Amino acid sequence: MVEKQQIYQTVTLVIIILIFDTLERRRPGHAVERRRDLPLNLLALAVTAAAGEMWKPLLTKGFNSVELGAVLSMSHIQRLPGAAKIILGLILADFFLYWVHRAMHRNGSLLLPTTTGFTTGQGVFRTKTSDSF
Repeated sequence: MVEKQQIYQTVTLVIIILIFDTLERRRPGHAVERRRDLPLNLLALAVTAAAGEMWKPLLTKGFNSVELGAVLSMSHIQRLPGAAKIILGLILADFFLYWVHRAMHRNGSLLLPTTTGFTTGQGVFRTKTSDSF
């Protein structure tokens, strides 16, 4: 049986994909061959989903081992309305992703040295593989 949480996550993912796909089709940054890039995009989605599922038990065990719920009494956050919790979650996620991204640039061991080049129709665009992950 599918859990409620999995249904919410799937619906959220589909909504996000639809929103960003619509925005990208309306105002693309550069021309994209969607059919050619589809396998790579699906692979990236699968890797991201698999990595997310692998990290959930590790994070849960880590937070439970230090009794984070008892340390940080979240009663004041739990009393917030749902929309405020979502906005707070987005702000915190953005904050942490910024610092993870910054750490990846500072620590050379977190970067993959592979570089690739591809054309955007306006010349060759050079990027590191690590910039995409």
